[in-house]
Amino acid sequence: MNDTVDIDRFEIGRLCQKVDAMEASLRENTLRLNSLEKQLERTKGIGIGVMLGIVGISGATAIIGISGATASMVTKWLSG
Repeated sequence: MNDTVDIDRFEIGRLCQKVDAMEASLRENTLRLNSLEKQLERTKGIGIGVMLGIVGISGATAIIGISGATASMVTKWLSG
């Protein structure tokens, strides 16, 4: 039995080129993935800050609304 595979030098060269191209593509994709992960981390922080700001503004608006209604009721009670 002969288990050896006969591949000519041309085919070996083509395979080496494909492997080199795949390595370059892998490096490029790894850099892109790292960049996207960093952007996602920054975006999460900004998103949390925006949400806390919205919650704070909503709470302040509600307090101002309640204060205005209370002042109106007190004014009516005192005048009438």
